[in-house]
Amino acid sequence: MKSYFYKNLFLQRLSVSLFMLLVSTVVFANEYSGKTKLKTTSMKPLACPCSLFTPADAPATTNLNDGQSIEVGLKFQANVDGVIQAIRFYKGSLDPNTAHIGNLWTTAGVNLGTITFTGETASGWQEMAFSSPIAISAGVTYVASIFSPDGYYSVTNNFFGSAYSVSPLTGIGTADTDGPNGVYEYTATGAFPTSTFNASNYWVDVVFAPNFPLPVSLTNFEARSANNNIQLNWQTEFEQNSKGFEVQRSADAANWQQIGFVKAAGQSSSIVSYTYTDKNPLPGTYYYRLKQIDLDDKFTYSLVKSAGIKAPGELILYQNTPNPFTGTTNIRFNLAKAGKIKLSVFDVHGREVKVILSEMRQAGTHLVPFNARVLSSGIYYYRLTTPEGNIVKKMILN
Repeated sequence: MKSYFYKNLFLQRLSVSLFMLLVSTVVFANEYSGKTKLKTTSMKPLACPCSLFTPADAPATTNLNDGQSIEVGLKFQANVDGVIQAIRFYKGSLDPNTAHIGNLWTTAGVNLGTITFTGETASGWQEMAFSSPIAISAGVTYVASIFSPDGYYSVTNNFFGSAYSVSPLTGIGTADTDGPNGVYEYTATGAFPTSTFNASNYWVDVVFAPNFPLPVSLTNFEARSANNNIQLNWQTEFEQNSKGFEVQRSADAANWQQIGFVKAAGQSSSIVSYTYTDKNPLPGTYYYRLKQIDLDDKFTYSLVKSAGIKAPGELILYQNTPNPFTGTTNIRFNLAKAGKIKLSVFDVHGREVKVILSEMRQAGTHLVPFNARVLSSGIYYYRLTTPEGNIVKKMILN
């Protein structure tokens, strides 16, 4: 029964690999020649079922033992729906155990599947398939772990300081929403691992198969603050019938809104770089993700990235937006200290025509809407009065 399973697994991997090689060849022959944003380089075609690490990858240190049994694991995501077919781990030469236990968990510690390894070799990569593949969802973090009854494990320290991606899989990085990565637990019988140390890679891996061929291979998604903006950058290594990327933002990593859309190259077998700027968000921490959409409206989500804008420690009155405006505009200001303030509007003759607010406000950045529908078109001035000083700006009402 076991040999029959592995025969089918081998044929499945071979057929998918040949299919993706054919697709890559056709795409390359008809390579999109429109607007790309940076240079391109060649790539190897995708082949799944697939893993984060190849048989040639190896840990920096093997045969570590802390004197007690241990469960070690990996936090990971897939960027497309699919199934986990097997769990892998790297075994050191001094490890006498030949029946390690593999587990797949949710981040809440719910066990999705357990397997006992059989037929282990003396050292190197070991792989054991689940009796039935386990379904996982795109953009959701899971934990794969190995229980070592004799306490032996392999490690490379500081491996997951940033995310490690081999599309469609990603090992979570320290700064990611579900980071840090590299988890362990000292346990006599096996348990969900929650402790971390030095962003370590304990060389646990999975075998993943997507539910459908990937339209986009997304890599290197990052979010960085610069000049009161947040810059998003990402790359694709492969695109097939790709429509574009919906840029989504959240203040709590739970409730999302679309803030932009970036058109994709469509067809590409080379690296294509993209960028999007979230202009002048209010100070605070924001979370970003990409919704990758193909031409038949199938979609997957990227990993979640975060970046922040610091509130300046000084009194600032910003230009109203929009300006010129019709009806309503927004006025933003920053207070270095808490205090009683007044925000008012004057006409060109210096007469106060509207008090927008007069109240106590805390230090930080504030955004106030101003409805000017009762005023005539023309030039007006708005003044911020605070204990630290006064600032005046001009605005134009159409």
